[in-house]
Amino acid sequence: LLHIHHARTNDPTAKRFLDHDGALLVPPGQTIQRPAPPDWLRTYVEPEPVQIEFLDSAGRRWSRDEQGTLSRSD
Repeated sequence: LLHIHHARTNDPTAKRFLDHDGALLVPPGQTIQRPAPPDWLRTYVEPEPVQIEFLDSAGRRWSRDEQGTLSRSD
């Protein structure tokens, strides 16, 4: 189990993952989803998409465009 942070909640779904000290535990392979806090949402700026190029472990060159499309660059 992965220790995330200490929490207090009345959410019955989240309470399943609290240990006796109130630490939030997430089982491997699972994700707890919840809405972002309003104060965080007001200040969040989504990053601009950019094109990138990289080499994979076999030395092949790839590029990813601004829409996320992956293509091999020979």
